[in-house]
Amino acid sequence: GGGEQLTAWHCNGLAIECIAEGHPIATGAVKVQEVTFANERKKKGSNRMDLVNPQGKKKKGSMYVNAETVICTVTLEDGTKFKVHANTAGHLIELNARLLTTPDLLRSSPTDQGWIGVIQPSKDAIDKLKALSEKHGLATKNLRIQ
Repeated sequence: GGGEQLTAWHCNGLAIECIAEGHPIATGAVKVQEVTFANERKKKGSNRMDLVNPQGKKKKGSMYVNAETVICTVTLEDGTKFKVHANTAGHLIELNARLLTTPDLLRSSPTDQGWIGVIQPSKDAIDKLKALSEKHGLATKNLRIQ
């Protein structure tokens, strides 16, 4: 499946990856059954949640992603699957662990409690996304992550 994602800019410069409110996951009547965080390092029996544990100013332990990197796969109760991409290049510094136990937050609260991941964007990514936002008149949204 496909659909729209939302990159929300926090006032601290971080990018928060969400499902857009117009995405089929958020608009559909079918509940989200499971969110599986991707693991491109293919470490047996591990989940990307285990690999994202940044520490310090240089975010040692974070994973570098590009716009095409799959962060997670979302499975609906009817078996439909959606791949969620990073949407921006930078260091993936946090994943929303609540989605592992309450995956339907993606549908019920896609741009608030159902956020997917936090990326510390590269300078090039910030410049490109700001230029795209201005060109297309896209609104940026400040979110508070608790």
